[in-house]
Amino acid sequence: MFVSERIRLRKMIEEDIRVYHTWRNDIDVMISTSPALDLYTYEETKSFVETVILGTNTSKSYIIEERETDQPIGITSLIHIDSKNRNAECIIDLGDKNSWGKGYGTEALNLLLDYAFLELNLHRVFFKSIFR
Repeated sequence: MFVSERIRLRKMIEEDIRVYHTWRNDIDVMISTSPALDLYTYEETKSFVETVILGTNTSKSYIIEERETDQPIGITSLIHIDSKNRNAECIIDLGDKNSWGKGYGTEALNLLLDYAFLELNLHRVFFKSIFR
């Protein structure tokens, strides 16, 4: 869907639930976006993906995939999209720890923000950071 030099953003599909479930249960990965840091069953993750990620019109979520290997390395989302006030919250999780520190997150955010501002015509995209 969206492509840069090293990555592509694509819609999440059912086959991605397994890898997302692994990321969702890794505290190192989720510490920046999930304050509860709970562990989830596969069924809970599947339900979350079906209802929150895929089943709402107020969010857009994309798997970050390395182009060279077609390997999913993370997920990024615009959530709480408010078309009337033209804003949204942005989330990114790089689940593949081998991809950390290589600039993939920056590339993914550049693609997502271009989409948010140029295609969705948003005026404001914000992060709710819980970093220590």
